[in-house]
Amino acid sequence: MSNFGVGSTGAKERERICIVGSGNWGTAIGKLVAENVLKHSTRFHKTVKMWVFEEIIDDEKLTDVMNLTHENIKYLPGHTLPTNLVAVPDLEQVVVDASLIVFVIPPQFLERLLPTIKSKLAPNVCAVSLIKGLSFDDQKGVVLISDIIRGGLGKGIDVSVLQGANVANEVADGNFCEATLGYTIKSNAEHILYAFNTPTFRVQLVNDPIGVELCGGLKSIVGLGAGMCDGLGYSSNSKAAVIRNGMMEMIRFGQVYFSGVSPSTFLESCGVAAVFVEATNGRSRRCAEIFVRTGMAWGLIEKNILQQQKVEGVATAASVYALLERDGKLDKFPFFTTVYKIALQNMNPTLLIKSVCPNNDGATVRETKL
Repeated sequence: MSNFGVGSTGAKERERICIVGSGNWGTAIGKLVAENVLKHSTRFHKTVKMWVFEEIIDDEKLTDVMNLTHENIKYLPGHTLPTNLVAVPDLEQVVVDASLIVFVIPPQFLERLLPTIKSKLAPNVCAVSLIKGLSFDDQKGVVLISDIIRGGLGKGIDVSVLQGANVANEVADGNFCEATLGYTIKSNAEHILYAFNTPTFRVQLVNDPIGVELCGGLKSIVGLGAGMCDGLGYSSNSKAAVIRNGMMEMIRFGQVYFSGVSPSTFLESCGVAAVFVEATNGRSRRCAEIFVRTGMAWGLIEKNILQQQKVEGVATAASVYALLERDGKLDKFPFFTTVYKIALQNMNPTLLIKSVCPNNDGATVRETKL
């Protein structure tokens, strides 16, 4: 296993942190980390390199604009970035000397980047995944993003997971929020904590990385359901019932498919707090409301509303549905199943409430069981 911060001679070294990803959330977290390394100069090297997929903005390279103006004018406009956060278009240059790699990219781009990163890995490197979402394999079932990183970089690498109730612009503004760091090796997590924890970004350690990661992926399905409620004009009472039942299925899913996942993890920032944010201010909620109100296709929503970024909840709902269908468990997860069918199989959105209260005759007594 990697031993973060310990060099080949066994001596303590200053860690070099790099950020892989520069979208809205990636830039916000890059800003936070770059500010933090300056506060902990005995632990970290000053420069934080951030991999930026090169784009042309008004006839100029995005990386040149970012390094000159210290602003990501496309994905996080209006926020001044620290001068020690350096935008780099060459992925090899970003990761070559890093002892901690922070992954903040859309999940669909991850696997194609891992061979390049692996070829330049430094000794004792660790990783932190801030990627939201789940993947699906016909043989393995649900595939965690952290496992994809381990598989692509080498099974010995220690991968922690950071998730929470975090809206990128609000984090960049310095508004108070919390996050959850799920870890396997506590000593590594305690070092990593210094890179993220601030008075306004409060990070809690939890020895349940799978639970933390599941929260980060599954919450977007609940966000879709909440947005469908908003699109239908339902009351806050109805929306609250949908959210509660969605959270119950999140917990149940973790217990059915992964051993050792703790229900208490779902009470951390990565769980109930992140679900609240997703269901009120999240991308999946917002896009699901538009989908129900207008009937606009998801591809057009992504193009016209999200600047080609993906609606996380749709892909996650599809992955989860495929697994439940394969295993004959659709009836055990009526909320997940209904959200998927509304989103991708033209089911009437008004049937959402039936998924959380299938026997709505006013007389049925149900005992809640996880």
